[in-house]
This record gives sequence, structure tokens and C-alpha cells, in this order.
Amino acid sequence: MKMLERFSGVFLIAGLFLFLVAFFSLALVPVTMIEKIPSTSGLPHKVPANFVDVYETPQAYRDALVHGRNLYVREACWHCHSQYIRPLGDELLRYGPVTQASELQ
Repeated sequence: MKMLERFSGVFLIAGLFLFLVAFFSLALVPVTMIEKIPSTSGLPHKVPANFVDVYETPQAYRDALVHGRNLYVREACWHCHSQYIRPLGDELLRYGPVTQASELQ
């Protein structure tokens, strides 16, 4: 027990150092990276052939895409419609056994 008390200052400094490293890497780095992303990245400059009848201008099409994205985020559609698998307690009772790769063709 006395050995741990002797190193308490070292543990305190190491803990603070690891906290600062985690804060820097998980909070400050993403903030600086997101500022470099252009706000219109990924938006098309022309209306696809399938949607020419619905949208007259590329700006109207881009506005519809932005509106759809905002709706997707506001209604939390990303929670269910993502690629993240959320483990549930009674998953087998609710959905049945997990599909195996051998079942798919």
C-alpha cells in the first residue's frame, strides 16, 4: 500500500497527461478538420436525368437534397438507418436467430 502512496504524484501527472491527450485527439482535432470541409461538398452541379421532370434547375435539386438531409438528421433517422449494429437484450426473442452467411446466396 505504501508503494502506491509513494507514486500518487506520478499517477496524478500521468492521468492528467492522458486526459489532455484524449481531449486533444477527440475534441480539438475533429473541430479543426471539420472546418476544412467545404459546405457544398458532394452536392451535384446538374440534375440527374431521372429527376429532370421534377426539378427545373440544379439549385432546386440541391435545395431538395439539403432539405432531405436536414429532415433525416432532425427526425433522427440516422439512428436506425445506419450501418451500426446495436445489440439488444431480447434480440433473439424479438427478431429470431441472427442470419448466418451460409443462409445467403
